[in-house]
Amino acid sequence: MQLAIAFVGAASVALAWRAIVAGRTTLFRIMPALHTVLGVLAVAMRGPALSGDTTVAIGALVGLASGVLLYLATRVFLSLVVERWPDFGGRIAATYANREPGSRGVQFILALGISVPAEELFWRGLVSPRLQASLPVLSGPGLAWIMYSAANAASGELPIVMGAVVGGALWGALAVLTKGVLAPIVSHAAWTGLMLVAPPGAVRGKMTA
Repeated sequence: MQLAIAFVGAASVALAWRAIVAGRTTLFRIMPALHTVLGVLAVAMRGPALSGDTTVAIGALVGLASGVLLYLATRVFLSLVVERWPDFGGRIAATYANREPGSRGVQFILALGISVPAEELFWRGLVSPRLQASLPVLSGPGLAWIMYSAANAASGELPIVMGAVVGGALWGALAVLTKGVLAPIVSHAAWTGLMLVAPPGAVRGKMTA
């Protein structure tokens, strides 16, 4: 049952991205709702450990530090790449521009307060350990990372795909190392929050008001 939910959930994320691309819905209308359902299912089906082998304080600090470092690494990467690859910078600016009109505060709360923690509960709290238990010959976290990357690749947006590939690897590693979901949640939230409130300077000039 849990394995089926893992694959159905992954497929639902991919379908949601295709609906966004087709203009039938928007990111902040569908993703928080979908992630909420998946997060609730994860808790109901498995009850993922919060901090696992670490204390809550250590899990939170590790998550915060890794999220900030990922943000700084993203800024450095973009500063080196955007000038050499202008089209990529334009794609990132377009990704920011695709956020629908409305309260940025509400969107910030939806992203960090709902979508990010629910997403981590599902992917790192349910999918990864469930795959590990069901497919012992393969790497559960590795396969979960591939599924996570593939589901987000349905967006067709290179910045989102790259964020899923790199971020997914980090958050999956944090879940394995701490045996809990707190560190991945905090890391994901820190990176996402910083990317929303302080877009990297390398692409800020390409963004319209």
